[in-house]
Amino acid sequence: MTGLLLTPDLDVRIGSRSFWLVRQSFGSFIGFAWQWFWQPYARLIPRHRHPLSHLPILGTFLRLVYLFLVLGAAYWAARTLLIFAFGSLAGTGIPWVDQLNSVLPDSPGLKEMLAWPYFWWGAAGLMISDTLHTLMDYTWPWQ
Repeated sequence: MTGLLLTPDLDVRIGSRSFWLVRQSFGSFIGFAWQWFWQPYARLIPRHRHPLSHLPILGTFLRLVYLFLVLGAAYWAARTLLIFAFGSLAGTGIPWVDQLNSVLPDSPGLKEMLAWPYFWWGAAGLMISDTLHTLMDYTWPWQ
């Protein structure tokens, strides 16, 4: 399923099968958010089916880097905002405020991510999916 959502076709600005699948499965709002989330990536790729998005290893790597950078930055910003917003309540005896740092741990670094075995299995699955996608793009009769 992840291969259908993190497809090499995220390099198109509108009309990707991934956008329609998310919209159909999770509703219009989530579908719009998914499309909006991938717009900077689509603008970084010069054109549809460019090697930066459609080469199996390189394209998969770039999509994963984009995904983790954006989600990591969003998590860091939300965590920092919560700690800052509730920092003035620290020491007031509210248990969850006093333990906010432990409740919201730091996001994992690159070293921890690469040491996680499921990351490599997931990346390999995405690379296989991307390879099949690219083969179909260039060999299927209706393309």
